[in-house]
Amino acid sequence: MITQTLKRMFAFGGATGTRPEKLKSAKKLQYNLIGLFSSSIQFLNYGYVEESERDSLLRLSDEEMVLKVCGGLYDVVAAELPLRGNKVLEVGSGRGGGAAHLFRTYEPRSLIGVDLSPRNVKLANRLEVPDALSFKQGDAENLPFEDESFDVVINVESSHCYPDFKRFLEEVERVLKPGGYLGWTDFIPMNALADYDALFEGSPLESPAARDVMPGVIRALDVLDDFKTRTMKHYPFLKGYLKEFMVTRESSSYAQFKSGEYVYLARHLRKPKSLH
Repeated sequence: MITQTLKRMFAFGGATGTRPEKLKSAKKLQYNLIGLFSSSIQFLNYGYVEESERDSLLRLSDEEMVLKVCGGLYDVVAAELPLRGNKVLEVGSGRGGGAAHLFRTYEPRSLIGVDLSPRNVKLANRLEVPDALSFKQGDAENLPFEDESFDVVINVESSHCYPDFKRFLEEVERVLKPGGYLGWTDFIPMNALADYDALFEGSPLESPAARDVMPGVIRALDVLDDFKTRTMKHYPFLKGYLKEFMVTRESSSYAQFKSGEYVYLARHLRKPKSLH
């Protein structure tokens, strides 16, 4: 049984009140533990659904629906970026479903996914994927790559787990080639939005205004709710925790999204071709 202490540590949107050095360890433990129970699930993000898609998605099989809905959040950040024929890095690649979707859809020359959780990386490496798509363990705040290694970096619903978001942006800028892109999307507490905006504005990466994607994320949560509820029945001893982790409509996390306590944003950032 998960204790109340663990529930607080693994709270929605990060471990509020937890020291930075503890947050990273807590999130690593969280995803390692979840991987022990639901190893067949390839996506961990909340998804994105356009209004026009909702009814047709509900007629799909569970597998098709999850792929379409969760892949849709990747499309939000990737569709307008030059992935085709280029070297791509996904930071926070989870179990590999998103990276596999990117590889199939946008045909990069190569794609590497890095994730802090060894369990996630192990599950991702079980996928049947081309040699040009690979996964390794890595820290978003200390990326294990040489300078100017990638044309595009993708970061989907992962950065809320990082104790030092500024350091993450610095690492992305370091590993991107001049003129390279970062496609980013995540949820942020409304009361922290000004701090995040300041970090983006202070970064060498050039960024237009953020796009609000919360309406599409909420539609995705609604579409996937029945699937999540049925999945949770297999793990009754984790129901209270999974309800929040998966953000079902019964969760306080869902209510926070609906009430505006959180915003969900997407940005396309570019490293200048020259910093001089």
